[in-house]
Amino acid sequence: MLFIKILRFVFSNIGFLQENRDWMHYELQFTGAAATIGYLSCQPKNPITEAEAVSYLSDHPLDEHMHKYLLARILRMPADTVQQFANTYASAPVLPALLAEASLQRDELSNIPTEQVTRSSSPLVDLAQERFADMDLHRRWSSIFARNLFYHAEIPPPGSCPPLPYTREEIERSTATFVPVTRFIREGRQQQASDQRSSQQASRRAKEALAAAGVQLGQQMLHQNSLAPVGLVRDWRIEVAIKNGSLDYSLSGMQTSFGRGMVFDTAQAGLLMEICERCSSWAAIGPEGPLGYKNPIPLIKARYSSLGEEAIPPSDMPLEIPVDDFALHWLPGVRADNTRVLVPAQFVFLFSNLDELALCSAIGSTGLGAGLDMHRARVTALLEVIERDAETVMPFDPARCFRLQAQDTDQAALLADYAKRGIEVFFEDITPELGVPCYRAFIIGPEGQVIKGASADLNGSRACLSAMLEVPYPYPWGPASRPAPEALPIRILGELPNYATGSFAGDLSLLESALTASGRAPVYVDLTRSDMQIPVCRAIIPKMELMADFDRNSRLSPRLFANMQKMAEK
Repeated sequence: MLFIKILRFVFSNIGFLQENRDWMHYELQFTGAAATIGYLSCQPKNPITEAEAVSYLSDHPLDEHMHKYLLARILRMPADTVQQFANTYASAPVLPALLAEASLQRDELSNIPTEQVTRSSSPLVDLAQERFADMDLHRRWSSIFARNLFYHAEIPPPGSCPPLPYTREEIERSTATFVPVTRFIREGRQQQASDQRSSQQASRRAKEALAAAGVQLGQQMLHQNSLAPVGLVRDWRIEVAIKNGSLDYSLSGMQTSFGRGMVFDTAQAGLLMEICERCSSWAAIGPEGPLGYKNPIPLIKARYSSLGEEAIPPSDMPLEIPVDDFALHWLPGVRADNTRVLVPAQFVFLFSNLDELALCSAIGSTGLGAGLDMHRARVTALLEVIERDAETVMPFDPARCFRLQAQDTDQAALLADYAKRGIEVFFEDITPELGVPCYRAFIIGPEGQVIKGASADLNGSRACLSAMLEVPYPYPWGPASRPAPEALPIRILGELPNYATGSFAGDLSLLESALTASGRAPVYVDLTRSDMQIPVCRAIIPKMELMADFDRNSRLSPRLFANMQKMAEK
């Protein structure tokens, strides 16, 4: 009887197996971390041969996950093995692009002959970037700014630097249109009633939502790898299936979320809300579009020029490729006044891998926000973008650095305990043109390594404290740090600029007013899941930066050079 049941199962699923012979299962794998950012890659869950990978990619040429996986395998091969690989798969349509991309990273591979490749030969940005006449300048400057930002090296004098990649007029224009938030604050304004919902309420609601969604949670644990008095960490697992164009795959993996705070309740609320936020931005996608959201999210595949309705121009996004009018997947978002605006889907979902060409080498979680209501979710999302934008356009400048003192008893005690343990933290004011307070916090580790946190908030005290608590330095049992720079000025935590209104609705209105007046009206995509019912959104702010990687793919903002020149004028 058991044998008959097995036969029935096998024969009943033959059709399914035939229909899904092109299906692939990817697993998310952690590859490392730097500057508080974790790096992940998507790799086939089951072992796959080179021949199978080449065959699969030939049938699914815009599968970014498989393309990156196979390119990484090629880059690990000795040069003579790459030549053998090229000979073996000479007829594969994906081979020329893979070899051309590999030769960009390994000069010794450039002598392997390849056919001419086109933009559609690869979903990655690397080959398209070679069309930029100034790409070499951006890479040389990226190396300079990486040393400045990640190692606090001085920017060399003009005579020792490459030519600027922008004209003087382009650099001057880049900062001219910002209208600061202070322009929208009336004198004698009365703070609105504060939102009294507690961290305990947020934690309780998030726990209920995660249980309703069936999210697999690991054990919540304490961690001591930040300057926060209370640090929490928790693993969680998620899996989504994608069926889009020629692509049919699943992606699963373990993610790790953190919560930090002065007290346990704040840290736990932050941890659980982050899990809700990230779960909501992992999209399962079927032929009809993203699945499982409270409000349907239709996908539209079209060229920007043929959309027939308002959309964010690709030229207003931080692209890493030349602006081309090729077909993309778009989805609807809304402005503050609820006007519908289309945005590229790959700027919305985490680990987006649709049947299309990539606009950037990697788009992370910047611009995601969650909260007990959509006002808070949107404020959180906007501040994330403002923080990352400031980090991207503000070089490290010792003249903007300071030490901190606090009048609040708990905060003063924390700073005193750092000092007692030989941990010297210092700060840099990187408030951008928009005027929203933004700070970096630094520790110089025992080996001279620069360890950093950053945060933005309308309340400067909150921003500075949050940046400090984010610094991934072991506390309280870590080693003493190296001394902070000498003779830094002292700033009082409670005396930092504070433009907060006292409510999330008021803060949101203030941020939206300044951004809109600056020609950067934000667009929101509602990512609230129907099973979780936790308000989540992705905020997209045109003409704002999202990636502070300073790697070989980076396209630097002219605002970065404007701020560099201001440093030199001091």
